[in-house]
Amino acid sequence: MTRPPLGRLKSVPLRVAWESESGEFTPWLSREENTKLLGEALGLDLEVEAQERNVGPFRADIWYKNTGRGRLASQRRCTCHPGNDLAMSA
Repeated sequence: MTRPPLGRLKSVPLRVAWESESGEFTPWLSREENTKLLGEALGLDLEVEAQERNVGPFRADIWYKNTGRGRLASQRRCTCHPGNDLAMSA
């Protein structure tokens, strides 16, 4: 049996991979294949419902529909609590 080549994970600052949040990161994350990978990692069946959507007093970069139940919003910079990457809403 031939084993596939393995690599090492490397930590890379977000701004090195995506210089612009709105111009590069959000479009990249909202692509169907990346949304699917995110959903698999979270154990959810996600579908992009909207981009740049107002959610109460906040603005979600990407508003995901969990075809199972609820909603998931991607917000890289959250003013409610430093370090929040994802906000959940049922």
